[in-house]
Amino acid sequence: MKRPKLLLVIVFLATSLSLQVTGCSSEKYVPTVTPVPTVTSTPTPTQTPTSTPTPTPTKEAYTPIFVPTNCTFAIPEGTTVECGFVVVPEDRDGDPADTVWLAVAVYRSTSDVPASAPVIFLQGGPGSSAVAWTTGFYEEFVAPILKKRDFIVFDQRGAGLSEPLLDCPEIKFLYLQDLKQNLSDDEREARYTAAFLACRDRLVSNGVDLTAYTSAASAADINDIITVLGYEQVNLYGISYGTRLAQTVMRDFPEIVRSAVLDSVLPLEVKLYNEGAVESDHVLDMLFDDCAADPACNAAYPDLKTVFYDLVEQLDVEPLTVEVTSSLVEQFDDVMVDGAKLTGAVMWALHSSSYIPLVPQAIYDIQDDDYSYLGYCLTLPTSVYENMALGVMLSINCHEQIFSSAPEELRTDLYGGGESLFHICDVWGAAPFDPHEGEPLVSDIPTLILAGEYDPTTPSTFSKQVAENLSNSHFFEFPRQGHAPSTNTLEDCPFNIALAFLDDPATNPDDACVAEMGPQFVVPFAGTEDVEFEPFTSDEYGITGVIPSGWQDVGMGFYNRAASVLDPTQIGLQAAPVSTEEWLQWLTVQFQQVGFDETPVSAGERKANGLTWALYVTECKGEPVDLALAEEGVLTLLVVMLSDSREHDSLYEMVYLPVIDALVPVE
Repeated sequence: MKRPKLLLVIVFLATSLSLQVTGCSSEKYVPTVTPVPTVTSTPTPTQTPTSTPTPTPTKEAYTPIFVPTNCTFAIPEGTTVECGFVVVPEDRDGDPADTVWLAVAVYRSTSDVPASAPVIFLQGGPGSSAVAWTTGFYEEFVAPILKKRDFIVFDQRGAGLSEPLLDCPEIKFLYLQDLKQNLSDDEREARYTAAFLACRDRLVSNGVDLTAYTSAASAADINDIITVLGYEQVNLYGISYGTRLAQTVMRDFPEIVRSAVLDSVLPLEVKLYNEGAVESDHVLDMLFDDCAADPACNAAYPDLKTVFYDLVEQLDVEPLTVEVTSSLVEQFDDVMVDGAKLTGAVMWALHSSSYIPLVPQAIYDIQDDDYSYLGYCLTLPTSVYENMALGVMLSINCHEQIFSSAPEELRTDLYGGGESLFHICDVWGAAPFDPHEGEPLVSDIPTLILAGEYDPTTPSTFSKQVAENLSNSHFFEFPRQGHAPSTNTLEDCPFNIALAFLDDPATNPDDACVAEMGPQFVVPFAGTEDVEFEPFTSDEYGITGVIPSGWQDVGMGFYNRAASVLDPTQIGLQAAPVSTEEWLQWLTVQFQQVGFDETPVSAGERKANGLTWALYVTECKGEPVDLALAEEGVLTLLVVMLSDSREHDSLYEMVYLPVIDALVPVE
């Protein structure tokens, strides 16, 4: 099988992804999602008070300082958060007057008697933002920790809100161009090399020392953060690359570590870019075998492995083009997809636990010329790059990965080969490899190690390898989970195990929930099983009826099935003191503004409970939408259903019509 050309800029150690998929909406009847607070720019060092203490210019005398600032994100109600910068030398062996400013947020525990050791979160990447990430995962990730202890989050040196920021927009822009163009290998290598050098020259001209951005330097930063904040010990919580950073802290500063949670482990000794370090075939084979063993999946998507590899061969001969929308730019289309890019897109989907149940359906969709899910998968790398400081990634990965091997040892599918990557890292100016950085961690610090069975980035073999050298460790592998399983908001088990461990690191957490895990693969609803309903009453709209049991209430009378992260199926029930014609006219205008493909057209009538319902149909982005309106006194009742075309007929009979038949005004 043809392998993807993996550029150095491709992020092997990305943290978990969270894509918010939006469908059709209107200001009245479609559910709204509360926006994630946006972290805006933080005051740079030149904006801080001029009276800030300056460390004495000798290595022995340097003292980290904390400069308080206002938090630049929305603080959750009932939570106390303290924000600021911890100022440390850029190079602890150099001039201490040359500093980096580490953006830090301390969430105070909601407990009356908080535990003495907080959790400090270590983000993946390397180079990903952490402060912004936790604002979006507050309810699911931060708040449960705050019930017992403080939570510290910081942006690692060179990343996120920390200063200086080692971002490389030159490389990001070229990556987006590369998706659209069919460049030759020589042209691609030349253009990426030029982009690397342009970013390097800009950063160096701004006074950045690119050799000062290493895991060891970040570990010393963590020690300084803990010291200046007044804690004696912490619980490390590392994800992906953050696990490598956690291991570095455990090695260099073991006295400050009470316990460590390592989710999706990258061992210190692993040479990630060497041949066979990440084996995609094994993960794909697990997927195909699991689907074949699942009666529903096998019936819906038979012989999945053959279908996939036939597609790969077909696309290598005749690539297709897919329109893809990216958060980095407004839109770019006509992305060429060959067999290698298809394989890469599937691997990115397997990276994220919430997307895994959709992969068999996506493969069959491509065979049927439906590329919507493939388009989402192609956006996953760009969503990582949006908040990734690629300069940090280059400095760290060149220092700790590329320089740890001889050129001939590097994987042959890496773009340009070992000599090319060594050349890029040399001209970039990363620090030379220190053999001490590649020695396995040996420790008796209580450690919880978590791994996803499907993780193609940091396979579970990495976690088992680290566990062998940690005499006080607990290892858990989670079935059908991808990268960073403890951040999967659709599955509670991994994070609950982590919370139990933090409470009592000396005891192996209860693993009963693991046996119940493993998401069901998404298959079209065929109406062969009865749908259960539960009572529904809305005082706001003055209506009562039924809704499908287990569907998520998202407000304004709307309920989402949420069978998967991309499931469009939803049903809404409302009423308003207007006529059918007035409301239909208003709805038509609203629908056309937010994505309906055409004006709703009449589809007949239905009589139920003394009401006569006028039925209408339209589409949203190619998917069917059904509307029903019935007048009763001064009110007009409304039922709306958005569904997948493959399931429409079954959902119409099993969900839409029963909801219409039960809906009446409150007496």
